[in-house]
Amino acid sequence: SKEYDTGGAHDAHYYTNRVFDLKTGERITEAEIFVEDYQDDLAKIIVDAIALCNNVDKASDLENIGFFNINEIYPNKNFYVDDIGITYTFNEYEIAAYVVGATVRIPYEKIRHLLRKESPIARIAFWAMEVIDRYYPNLSELQREQYAALHDLYAEWNAKINVISRKDMDNLYIHHV
Repeated sequence: SKEYDTGGAHDAHYYTNRVFDLKTGERITEAEIFVEDYQDDLAKIIVDAIALCNNVDKASDLENIGFFNINEIYPNKNFYVDDIGITYTFNEYEIAAYVVGATVRIPYEKIRHLLRKESPIARIAFWAMEVIDRYYPNLSELQREQYAALHDLYAEWNAKINVISRKDMDNLYIHHV
């Protein structure tokens, strides 16, 4: 991250994320992670996640709270990955006024259909369902989708009523399912 003194009312901050393949040392790009023509589908998922984070009912309502044109929010190559999902960072004034902030984590469950099976992050992206499949190998497709949706439901309700320890959300599928 960088901070710039711009001489205005507040300093400017700029964040750049880089993801590297630990086996090769090479930088990982979105094209290596996602299937072809992923941008439109991922853009909708990102916008919906931003709407959820900002407690608005419709994505279009984001424009009423400081976001610019939501139709121009697209994957921006500024992301990092962890064992929960992919987090996109949108810098000040990229998609919203600086006070709004726009960092959004997309759980793998939401984007699994867009991920390449041979992607450098496939191992971490698909591990939760692999654990579930190991213990429950005969699940229907509907049951698999319901398990995949659990993370978002727990995250939403946990923020309201503390269903499980917030520190343990990263281990939801291992410790609580």
